[in-house]
Amino acid sequence: MMLLWPSLARFTLAQTPVRLTPAMRLSYTGIGPARMGMTEAQLRKVLAGPFQVNDQAGDDSVQCYYLELRAGGVGFMFLDYKLARVDVYETPWRTVSGAGVGTSVADIHRLYGHVEDEPHHYDSEGKYLFVTPDNPALRQYDLVFETDGKVVTAFRAGLRKATGLVEGCA
Repeated sequence: MMLLWPSLARFTLAQTPVRLTPAMRLSYTGIGPARMGMTEAQLRKVLAGPFQVNDQAGDDSVQCYYLELRAGGVGFMFLDYKLARVDVYETPWRTVSGAGVGTSVADIHRLYGHVEDEPHHYDSEGKYLFVTPDNPALRQYDLVFETDGKVVTAFRAGLRKATGLVEGCA
């Protein structure tokens, strides 16, 4: 008699990709099951698409591109083929602390306390608000809020070398 259980066990233990939902909040290290350092293949195994590849750039030493959720308002930046940053540019997405597109600059300062302001590169009224984690183990990560001077217009989190890039991969 042949046992079917081993093949059934493999099937039931296989992870099914999930769709991102607004209940999944952006942290310094990822959103939902997506974590910094994942390859694109690993990301596609845990997140359901559809995805589109955008903004490819790079040279022989660094490869950079975005994998974006279609109609989702969330983009995943890959540097050297590893997830290095998550960009959010639409509502209803939020950070773990509750900040999102439309949150006031004053509320960002109230929520995070240690915020460094820098002038916006393209909007004379705007600012970039950089938040570095208090936990020393997470110091290679940042959370960046892009503002028009009054409210958040977009935000991103990830490795500091990626969050500091103003024009995505360019």
